[in-house]
Order: sequence, then C-alpha cells, then structure tokens
Amino acid sequence: MHPGDKWTFVTRPWPGIGIILAGCLLFTAAFLPNTADAQDQLTADQIVDAAVGDWNRDGLSDFAILAATDESEVMLGVYIYVRDPDGGLLRSVLALPNKVWGRTRESGISGQEPSVRALANGSIAITEQNQAIGRERWQAIRTLAFRQGKFVVAGFTFDYFDSMQEFEPLQCELNFLSGKGTVNGVAVDFERRSLTLAEWKDEAGSNPGLSV
Repeated sequence: MHPGDKWTFVTRPWPGIGIILAGCLLFTAAFLPNTADAQDQLTADQIVDAAVGDWNRDGLSDFAILAATDESEVMLGVYIYVRDPDGGLLRSVLALPNKVWGRTRESGISGQEPSVRALANGSIAITEQNQAIGRERWQAIRTLAFRQGKFVVAGFTFDYFDSMQEFEPLQCELNFLSGKGTVNGVAVDFERRSLTLAEWKDEAGSNPGLSV
C-alpha cells in the first residue's frame, strides 16, 4: 500500500481495540431518532462542558453543551442551540441524550473527561478519551458541521496506543464529506457519507469498538 492508493474498507478483528475498520475504526450507521422535541429540562449542575460559536454561519453566536443525565454514569447528552435572527434568543435544534462517552469530575476518574469546543470554521468538535485506565489509551474526536439544515458528522479523528507496546499505534483522520483521509499517515479514499449525529452509533467504553 502506497500513498494515494485506494483502500477498500472492510471490518476485521484487531487485537487491543476490538473490531476496527481496515485497521483504523469500525463504523456502523444505526438510525436513531432526533430527540430535540422530547428534550428534558436540564439543570445547571448537569452541564459538563460548553462551547460558543457560529454553527450556521449567520453571524450570530450559538451554543453547544455536553450534559450528564440520570440514565448513565458514563454517557452524556449533546444539546445544540442556535440563535433566532428575529428575536436573538437561543432555540434548541438538537437534543441527543446518551451520545457521548466519558466521566465527569464527580466520578473521581481523571483522564476520561469528554469535551466540546468550537472550531474556527464554525464546526463543533466533540472529544472522548481514555488516558487513565488500562493499557489501551485512545482519543476520538467527532467533528460536526451544519449542512443543509442539519448537523452531520463531517470528520472523525482517532488516536490509539498500547501502553504495554505490544500492539502498534493507530492514528486515522477521516473526512466523510470529501471521502478522503489518512490511516497511519497513508492517504485513503472511500465512499462519501452524510450522517447526522443521530445516525452515528458507537460502542462506548474504555475499549471503544467504534463503528462507522
């Protein structure tokens, strides 16, 4: 395999992090309904992280938060708001509970905190990680972009290493909108996909078994 060669993505077992797509990640698109209309009321103490940016590029400041719920100690929700251009108030456009893996400070485990941040281009980066427990250390970043009236997973970055150094490190960067990326520094091409965050499903945990 040389840079520029086309890769055919297939799933196969890969020691150390479960099923990996072509040695990089495994990816399952399972449809889950958008739950924005059924959003529960959040309280301030549930908020784990927040970001402010212009998600829909209308020149107004929008808002995104990660929030804990009572349903799980390790799964958090993603809640996105955009500002109404007429009245200037925030309105909810996306509410997905139990969509991000991670532990809060209250759990007493450092190195597994999730985060959300605004990127300069108006996208949203959601990070999950395990830098604390076990030999498998990893970080996964999903990049959300507002396209045609909905938030889609535009990119995915995954970094893994085995602290016992029995397995090779793994690093991939995939752009689902362009169908291009890299796996351990080698350029790859694949079929372009347009998946909303609601349609993305992964097996979360210290061994993420991520699926596309």
